[in-house]
Amino acid sequence: MTIASRVEEASALCLSRDARLVGIRWDAVACGIVLDLDSPVSEAAKAPMRRVWLVFRGIDEVGGFRSFTCWALLPTFDGNVLRPARTPGEISLRAQELVGVVSTRAETPTDYGLTWESRTGLATDQDMWAIANGQ
Repeated sequence: MTIASRVEEASALCLSRDARLVGIRWDAVACGIVLDLDSPVSEAAKAPMRRVWLVFRGIDEVGGFRSFTCWALLPTFDGNVLRPARTPGEISLRAQELVGVVSTRAETPTDYGLTWESRTGLATDQDMWAIANGQ
């Protein structure tokens, strides 16, 4: 069974709509950044979520840059306390390439999104990395 699949740029950017930004990773790919997202399968309340990676490659390479804009629900803090409300935000990056990876299964989220166990049950970092790199 396929755990995750690679998607084209336009589809990957669409997956960022209403997604929760879980992490910004620079350890997952060389010369790039990964936005690790929980993406709902629909606009319904408590809709199941999939794990999504938006892989921006060539962040520090010279030349050939393109601008990419995606969206995410960003965490909001009151001091050191995470507030339950999430603020929609726009994220813009300049990179040479965007690769999207999405888990094929989805899980029902808790109030704060998917748990770590649910996310890695959908697809591990190794699964996502392998798909992003065409393996």
